[in-house]
Amino acid sequence: MCRDKVAQHLEKECGQVEENCELGCGMKLTRDELRIHVTDNCVQRVVTCEHCDKNFKFCELTEHLDVCPKIKVLCELKCGLVMCRDKVAQHLEKECGQVEENCELGCGMKLTRDELRIHVTDNCVQRVVTCEHCDKNFKFCELTEHLDVCPKVEVSCELKCGLVMCRDKVIEHIDRDCKEKEIECPFAKYKCVKLIKRQYLDTHLEEKETEHLKLKLDAIEDIVVKQSELIEKQNKTIADQGLMITKQNETITGQGDMVTKQNETITGQGRMIRKQNETIASQGDMIIKQNRKIETMSQEIGSLNKNAK
Repeated sequence: MCRDKVAQHLEKECGQVEENCELGCGMKLTRDELRIHVTDNCVQRVVTCEHCDKNFKFCELTEHLDVCPKIKVLCELKCGLVMCRDKVAQHLEKECGQVEENCELGCGMKLTRDELRIHVTDNCVQRVVTCEHCDKNFKFCELTEHLDVCPKVEVSCELKCGLVMCRDKVIEHIDRDCKEKEIECPFAKYKCVKLIKRQYLDTHLEEKETEHLKLKLDAIEDIVVKQSELIEKQNKTIADQGLMITKQNETITGQGDMVTKQNETITGQGRMIRKQNETIASQGDMIIKQNRKIETMSQEIGSLNKNAK
């Protein structure tokens, strides 16, 4: 170039002139080096976070990446999911299967959510299960106790006759059908005191037919004797009651005569009272007349006294 252009070239154009980094990082490099430095290497250059699209100085990027809300991270509880950092809290609160929680059924166990999903349906002692026999619902911890009394569980006859039936049919079976049940002989009311298993009843009746007939005849004779004694007692009672009625009739007749005499006495007393009333009435009239005379005499005495004055 011309000599008179050298100064201008060095001041503004020459790429080998050293200058301080315009971004303030403190580096001093040639202009050619600075062109690359400010775009690619300077720690003060502005770069855009590839995760959140916000701008930062390069020297601040590493610190930002440690907190960038949009950077993808693994769940800290190692459930295997990858998510933006700003979704981690929500993930842990509502979704993460590795978060430990108390069993919602109240058994006291604390397990991860993934474990709880299986626990509440398959393992929890407080889970609700259905009895396969009666179709009623119970807590698992109560099921064993229920099965000991469940009316629909099949059990063997307690008298060991060999039959199997629902528990709620056992009593009816024993009372009506069980061949091992000891029952009274039908002639027990005639004093056959034999208790015999139901399966042997027919044999017993055949073997004891004569004895049963004798017991029945004896019972009938006892009834006839007792009825005869009862009739005799009733006849005696009727005779005693007849005598009593006769005496009562005689007493009533005597009382009737007495009442007749009392009525006659009362009639005589009534006549006497009427006469006494008539006498009293006559005496009353006489007293009234005497009072009138006394009143007249009093008036005459009063008149004489006035004249004397």
